[in-house]
Amino acid sequence: MFNKNNIRPIVRSLYFERFITLIILLNSILVGVETSYQNDLISIIQISCLVIFVIEISLRFIARDSTKSFLKEGWNIFDLVIVLISLFPEDISGDSGLVSSFRVLRIFRVLRLLRASPEIRLIVSVLIKSIKSLWYNAMVYVIFCYLFTLIGVVLFKLPSNITEKQKNELTEVTSLGDNIDPFASVGEGFLTLFSITLGYEWWQTRNTLEKSSELQLIESSHSVISTYLFVWYGFAVFLLLNLVVGAVINNYQIIIEEIKDKDKNLNI
Repeated sequence: MFNKNNIRPIVRSLYFERFITLIILLNSILVGVETSYQNDLISIIQISCLVIFVIEISLRFIARDSTKSFLKEGWNIFDLVIVLISLFPEDISGDSGLVSSFRVLRIFRVLRLLRASPEIRLIVSVLIKSIKSLWYNAMVYVIFCYLFTLIGVVLFKLPSNITEKQKNELTEVTSLGDNIDPFASVGEGFLTLFSITLGYEWWQTRNTLEKSSELQLIESSHSVISTYLFVWYGFAVFLLLNLVVGAVINNYQIIIEEIKDKDKNLNI
């Protein structure tokens, strides 16, 4: 009765997918409700959802082409881990800290929403596949950020003999708090450029550096300061943004081709 030929059409049917999606949505909503309100009815519904999830995974395992192919599918492993976490009872230990940990782990059931539709699964797959490319993009960013940081420290680092009057004048034009020297060190300069990349501290940094130039604390002119900040912002935001978007789009196309190939194999 329970063989691949009987089970496979069920788990691959649209009605089965929609039913499981509804159960996932119900389960996720009740996970939120349980954080502030609990009763026996909610507990019974949650247990019923968990039983359905166990049956679902069991059916998918029975309908597998092979155990290797089942375990090779990332979404199967994802579902299995989430369900196994949910099976652990909260009162497995008298340790209140351990009980809280199990409660936090069970909240991860909400992550099953990520497989609620093929479109969401596609987006998640693309993002995961893009991590490697994004890592290399991050390396490019760090290398150039370090380069620009060194340039900034050489050009804009304030001298050590700055007077209290000069400090007060710099404090008046900056909203960076006590940080009147955005390039006091390599670490400080790196954080400054990273903040500028996020669109924060751009104008404040420019005002501080220009005031430092007016007080003759640094030798760089206003045009040098503006050019430096514009070049960095243009590189960090526009170039890196294009690299990230390009990597995601490229991996999106790869995932689409893999899905098409998988569908062709299933239809053969």
